[in-house]
Amino acid sequence: MKQIIKTNSGEYSFKPIHLYIGQKKLVKKNALENIIILRNILNKTKIRWGLVYGTLLGAVREKDFISYDEDIDTYVFYEDLDKLINLLYKFKEHGFEVARYEKKAILTIIRKNEYIDFYIFKKGFFGKKCLNYYIPNKYFEKKARIKFYDKFYPTLHN
Repeated sequence: MKQIIKTNSGEYSFKPIHLYIGQKKLVKKNALENIIILRNILNKTKIRWGLVYGTLLGAVREKDFISYDEDIDTYVFYEDLDKLINLLYKFKEHGFEVARYEKKAILTIIRKNEYIDFYIFKKGFFGKKCLNYYIPNKYFEKKARIKFYDKFYPTLHN
């Protein structure tokens, strides 16, 4: 069943793609292409985003994608969700398709069978929350970045 997301450029129609969570391994070459394209697009905007979860862990601990990971994990602030949604056609120009969009909590785009999850964090009293994930405010207070494959990416502080 097709879903529709309203953007400033019109309605973006997509058929959700079943993601085989826990059943595929990341193809690093394709994932690296995807994350560079993502970075290049988002760095031209005022969207607050960054690496998180397994992607951040790999960047810190291994200076690489984790060998058993299956996707790229990023966060976006809920307040910037409309800006992100309005980039869907820009992502499409670069070969990405929307794989899923759930409850204004997670958006997944896919290219070359590698996907990027955007966890959309909403303000809470002491932190930000997305689905069952909670991150205290202190990690969002200062801008931070990490060098990953010779490029800098935004991320959580400390």
